Amino acid sequence: MPQLNAEDLYPHDKRGRITAKGGATEWIHWQSGTAQLLPRLIARRTRGPLFLTDRKAPAGTPTLDVCPDTSRARLSYRRAEEISSPTGPEGVFPLCGPGGRSMSQRSGRRA
Repeated sequence: MPQLNAEDLYPHDKRGRITAKGGATEWIHWQSGTAQLLPRLIARRTRGPLFLTDRKAPAGTPTLDVCPDTSRARLSYRRAEEISSPTGPEGVFPLCGPGGRSMSQRSGRRA
């Protein structure tokens, strides 16, 4: 879910708030394994995009897609798919837990 922002997470409740098409609020939920890895991903950030690129955002990137603390850009859906796909260039999601499990449990639908 690349559109997630750090401020939309409720780690103690193991859920996050997303805004669906039309402005409706929806909730995503995760399990204990993700809850344990989430602090590594957030890295003390309290606002801005949750999933970030490795590089600084290029000039002209919309403000909502740039982390105000690190100046890194929001990860695109295309890049998220590439790095989380077992057939992608890296072959494994960067924050895999034991046994190569991905950071999040997918709900079976795309936002």
